[in-house]
Amino acid sequence: MDELDAISRREAGERLRKARKAAGLSTVAVAAKLGLSESAVRNTENGTNGMPMSKAARYAEVVGVSAAWLAFGRNGADERPLAAAPKLTASAALLAVQGLMDRAECAPKSDASQLKELAVWLSKRAFA
Repeated sequence: MDELDAISRREAGERLRKARKAAGLSTVAVAAKLGLSESAVRNTENGTNGMPMSKAARYAEVVGVSAAWLAFGRNGADERPLAAAPKLTASAALLAVQGLMDRAECAPKSDASQLKELAVWLSKRAFA
């Protein structure tokens, strides 16, 4: 792992810890909600484990912030975590999934697979 990757992992982990504490959840509670071990949650928080978008989306749902803020520290213009994910209409969810898939077509392979995973996750959540 290069130095930049280590910094990114550590920063994402710090945001996860901040959001988890703001939500009033313990590492045990987050682990239980995600079906993970407590050590997996702790390792993500301390930067040992990475946080691809598919994982960030799952964590974000549990701690009540956006996946973009959790993984990258941004929500567009607003740098603060979102209080909760907005409710999507079916048409908005469809447009979001289509946009993710379109973006995946021209992205590098590593990003493309994560974008496709996120599109599948969103599809399952929005149209379940």
